[in-house]
Amino acid sequence: MNSILKLSEELLHNVKLNLPYENEVHQLSKLKYKNIIVKLATDNHKKAFWINIYNSFYQILAKQYKEDEIIDKNIYKTKSIIIASKRFSLDSIEHGILRKRKFVIGFGYLYNPFYPKFIEKLSVRVLDYRIHFALNCGAISCPPILVYDYDKIENQLELATHSFIESETILIENDKKIKTSRLFLWYLGDFGNFKKVKQIIGKVFHKNLSKFKISFQKYNWTKQLHNFK
Repeated sequence: MNSILKLSEELLHNVKLNLPYENEVHQLSKLKYKNIIVKLATDNHKKAFWINIYNSFYQILAKQYKEDEIIDKNIYKTKSIIIASKRFSLDSIEHGILRKRKFVIGFGYLYNPFYPKFIEKLSVRVLDYRIHFALNCGAISCPPILVYDYDKIENQLELATHSFIESETILIENDKKIKTSRLFLWYLGDFGNFKKVKQIIGKVFHKNLSKFKISFQKYNWTKQLHNFK
């Protein structure tokens, strides 16, 4: 098994079970950057590794922040994650690597040219919108956390997408209305456009929703830690 992928799985497994994780954090900090480039050769390697890293470190960092009910948004910006002697923030992992160097804001249409070169080399070649249903940012409206396995990631992402959309979407068929997660609006460009969003949701419910009007529910930012599946 790819040792770097295994390390990300072990870290998240230990976080999930409230076991010591300091050794994995230390090993990640001492990795060789060139080895990461080699070992995370495909987009599926990158997605499995960085989703596990993001979900692990959100839980770790959240313990260091004051225990308010509402999430402190600074947690996403702080570059306190050290991997291969390089500093990452949760934002740089999500938007720089997994969203292929896009701005946090901009509805998914704007690329950010200011990411450092090492982020560019680590980022995915093709943005996969399903990562939005795998990353857990510690809020009630976030999808649950799963340990992602490279060998199973395609199936895991499909199941995560189906489960999240099904739980976060209301179809009002008489009025031809869709009420769904605000993630689709915030990252609209990642999904394509409103037509594509309806197709994605329609695939889950096995319905043609092209004539439906879509609206987006308020995101619940109340903190919810340890939401593992």
